[in-house]
Amino acid sequence: MLDMHTFDNVVQDYFFDDIYQKVTNYILAKSSVHTGLEWLEVKIRNIQPFLTEDGNIAFDVSVMTGIKQKKPSRFRRVLPVGLEEWFRLTCICRLQNGIKNFKILNIYTYERSGVPSGWHKLTKYLVPVLSKDEMDKVAENFLRKYYPEALTEPTKIGSRTLAKKMNLKVKMGRITKICSVFGKIFFVGGTTDVYDDAQDDYSKIDIEPGTILVDPKVFFMRTMGSVNNTIVHECVHWEMHRNFFELAKLYNDEKTCLSCKVARDERQENGWNPVEWMEWQANRLAPRIMMPAKTTRQKIKELLTMYPKMSKQEKLEHVIEDIAKFYGVSKVSAKIRLIDLGYKEAAGVLCYVNNHYVNSYAFKPEALKKMQTFEINFADAVRAYNENLKFKRLIESGQFLYVDSHFCFNDKKYIGENKQGGAALTKYAKEHLDECCLVFCLHVKSREEVINKNNSECALRKSLFSEKLIEADFCSQINKQDTVERKKQLIKQGKILNEIVALQQKLPATGRDTILFYMKEEKLTQEKLAEKAGMSTATLRRITNEENYELSMEKAVALCIGLQLPPFLSRDLLSKLGIFFRPGHRKDSMYCFILENAYKDSIGECNELLEGVGLPLLGKE
Repeated sequence: MLDMHTFDNVVQDYFFDDIYQKVTNYILAKSSVHTGLEWLEVKIRNIQPFLTEDGNIAFDVSVMTGIKQKKPSRFRRVLPVGLEEWFRLTCICRLQNGIKNFKILNIYTYERSGVPSGWHKLTKYLVPVLSKDEMDKVAENFLRKYYPEALTEPTKIGSRTLAKKMNLKVKMGRITKICSVFGKIFFVGGTTDVYDDAQDDYSKIDIEPGTILVDPKVFFMRTMGSVNNTIVHECVHWEMHRNFFELAKLYNDEKTCLSCKVARDERQENGWNPVEWMEWQANRLAPRIMMPAKTTRQKIKELLTMYPKMSKQEKLEHVIEDIAKFYGVSKVSAKIRLIDLGYKEAAGVLCYVNNHYVNSYAFKPEALKKMQTFEINFADAVRAYNENLKFKRLIESGQFLYVDSHFCFNDKKYIGENKQGGAALTKYAKEHLDECCLVFCLHVKSREEVINKNNSECALRKSLFSEKLIEADFCSQINKQDTVERKKQLIKQGKILNEIVALQQKLPATGRDTILFYMKEEKLTQEKLAEKAGMSTATLRRITNEENYELSMEKAVALCIGLQLPPFLSRDLLSKLGIFFRPGHRKDSMYCFILENAYKDSIGECNELLEGVGLPLLGKE
C-alpha cells in the first residue's frame, strides 16, 4: 500500500519551526509592545503548492495565529488580548533526492491573490492540476522544449529520439510473462525483475535512473504505434510527475526505492487517487504530443484532398489509416485525435465491437453527445436486456433487431441481407444511423492499478489491463418512443403479430412435426436447413425422424436460427421440443437474447457472438 503522504505533511514536518519563527518575528517587528507578548499559537490552515518554470516547488502557506498579551498596549495597538490574526507566507524549495534550498520569500497579512505568471498549480500530492481543455497547450509547451520542429510542420515524433533529448534511456525487456505491463519509467536506480523466455523464470537486471523499460512482445501483440505511445507516455511521467515520487521518497528514505503500489479500491479526492490522475494525464498528453493540434490539422486537410471521389466516411477511413501510419500511432489513437480536432463524423468509422470492425456509418453530429454511442457489444446488450425493464420491453416489442452491433428499426428500409443470408444494415441506414438506431450511454465501471512496486524498483507502469473498463447501457430518456416513425413501426409490428398468431393456429402439436411444417412452407430441404442451422444432415435427419431423439438446447436454438423464426414462433417451437430457458442463467440468457434480437443473422454470425463471450456454439456436433 502506497504511503499517501501529502505536501502538507512535508511543510508540517520539515518547515514548521521556520514558519513559526518567521511569523513571530513579523508580529514583534510590527508591534510596539515587544514585552507584552505572553504566547503565540501558530496553526497552518492551508497550503497550496505550485511548480515554477525552473522546476522548484513554490507554495503559499496560510497561517492562523492566536496572540495573548499580559496587558493591553497603552497605544492600543492592533493586538488586543486574545487577538486572532491570519498571515500568508510564500515559500520555495526543491525536491531532488531530499529537500534543497528552502526559503521563505515573504510574509504579509492574509489576502487572496492570483497565481504568479509561470507558476502552475499542483495537488497536495504534487501532481499537476490540468483540465482537458489545457491538454493541447501543455503538449505544445512540451514539444517547444524538446521537439520544436513538430510545431512548424507535420512531423513524426521519433519516440526514441524524444527520450534521448530528455536524457532518458530506452531498454527492452520482458516485464511480465503474460505481457500485462507494456512499459515502466524508473525514477530511482536499482534492480528489477524481467522474464526470461528460455529459462521460463524471472531474473534480475540493473536499472539506472531515467530508464524506460518496454516489453519487446508489444511489437507482436499490438502495433508499433503502441510501442511509440508507451515510450512517449513514460516521457510524460518523467517530465511531469517526478515530484510525486520525490515526495514519496522523503518518507521512505531507509529503502533503496519507493513503495508505489496503490490499492484498487483506494480513492482520494473526487474519487481518484493521485496515481490515477497521473495516468489520466499521460494517457491524454501522449497522443497530443505525437499528433500536435495545429500541424495535425494541416495533415488531415492535405489527406482529405487525396480522395475526391469517395464518400465522406470512406475518406475518413483512409485519412485515419494514413494519419496512423504517418505519425506511428494506432488507428484507434488516430481516430480519437480526429474527433478531438473537430471531425465528429469519425466516430462512425473503424468501430471495433464484438471482435471485428463494424461497417462505417454516418449520422448528424448533434445526434450523439459526450459518452454516447450507437454501438453496444453483445455482452452489454444481454446485460441491459436482463437488467433494464424498459429496454427489455422495447426489444420484445419486435421494433428493433440487433444488427452489426446496433439496435436498428426492424424495417426493410433499414435492414437487408448480407452475402451469408444474415441481417445487414442497408446503405440508407448506414448513411442515416441516427434515424434508425438506438443510442446507448457509456459508463466507466472500474480502474485497474497503474502503480506497482517490489523491493528493488520504483516504476510507474502502463498496463495492458489498466485502461478504464467501459460498459454501454440503454438510456430511456434519450431514446424517446413518441416519434412518428416509431409509431409507424408499432402499427407495422402489430400487423406482423396478427399474421404470426394466425400462422400459429395452423402449426402441428409436436416439435418434430412443426419443424417439418416450416421446412415445407419455406421449401427447405434437409441439406439446406442443416447448413443454415450449422449441423450435419445426418443429425437433422435423426431430429425429424426419431421421435425419442434427445435434442440439446444448442441444437434446438440453432434450428430456430436456421428457420429464422421470430421470437414468438421460436418460443413455441422450443416449448414443443421441451426446451425452456432458466431465469438468471448466463448461457440461457445469451441464447434467449439471440432468438429475440438476432434471429435474422446467420448461424455463423450468432456463433461469433457466443464465441466472443466464451459460450458453447449453436448447432455444433
